[in-house]
Amino acid sequence: MVQSNISFPEAYKEFMNNHNVSKMELRKLIKKRPFNKNNVDVGIIFYMAEKHATPDKKIVEEIIAQFKNLNEVAPGSYGIFIESNDILKRTGAAKSDAGTTPGKNEIIKKLGK
Repeated sequence: MVQSNISFPEAYKEFMNNHNVSKMELRKLIKKRPFNKNNVDVGIIFYMAEKHATPDKKIVEEIIAQFKNLNEVAPGSYGIFIESNDILKRTGAAKSDAGTTPGKNEIIKKLGK
């Protein structure tokens, strides 16, 4: 038997068979499976617009607050990250970042909440 990493296989299979399936039908299929925050991890990364700008704490807090109020988001565990506009050439990572901390204060979204 092949092990799948797909969290909502019924909804996935229906969508792959019928790309015109309604949002309500997919929602019904997703609701059939118990929600497990460990099955779906989504990282959302924003970059500061200004060159050499470090992440602004007010912007971070505002984006996180707005995201928490969204209702039409797929169920899962979300991390929101704001990165500087500077990249370290040696590692390819941003010089500084701010946002949620995985495993500590990520945003958990359940279906319809």
